Amino acid sequence: MKLFGIIGEKFSGKSLASSFFRKQFIPVVDLDDMYKPIFLPGNRGHKILINYIGEEVLANNGFIDMGKLSLLICNEKWIRDMVDDILDSEFESIIKKLRNAFSSYDIMVGGADSYIAGLTSVMDKFDFTILIDSGVEDRRERMRRIDVPDVVIDKVLENEKTYDKITSRYIIRNDSKFVEFEKNCFETIDKIKSDYING
Repeated sequence: MKLFGIIGEKFSGKSLASSFFRKQFIPVVDLDDMYKPIFLPGNRGHKILINYIGEEVLANNGFIDMGKLSLLICNEKWIRDMVDDILDSEFESIIKKLRNAFSSYDIMVGGADSYIAGLTSVMDKFDFTILIDSGVEDRRERMRRIDVPDVVIDKVLENEKTYDKITSRYIIRNDSKFVEFEKNCFETIDKIKSDYING
């Protein structure tokens, strides 16, 4: 069974792309939801981050603020390395469970979409990756549509990682035209089915 990762910058269209894959009977789960328990209060990841970074990484409710953590990962290599270490052993287990679950249903190709995976060594655990490639202004416009303040948008965009297009097996361009993006996704899905299912 082949496990792929859908990666890309924030607001690039990963979740929408995942929904197109599911419509074509290729299951995709939200990997970021699966790793969040690692960072819940009382768990190992939470304790390590508080010890090394301090309470500035916390939201008002005492939980890790994943937005702040994402910015810190982009800005500081040592924080990215530390999060890599935290996730590495935990994700080994998560990825194994995901592969086993897909295999038990005779699923030949399945995926996970994740922002954080693209920032860490977790990306290496996929058989291949699909990059959702979207321009800065397109993503800025998407954030404005949901009333994200400009100062926050600027911070997100200036601190994000640029993904290496060479390392992704497939690239899906998203220029904010829904019909075109949908078409690009379905063309890529057809290629994946040809490469791994029908071929």
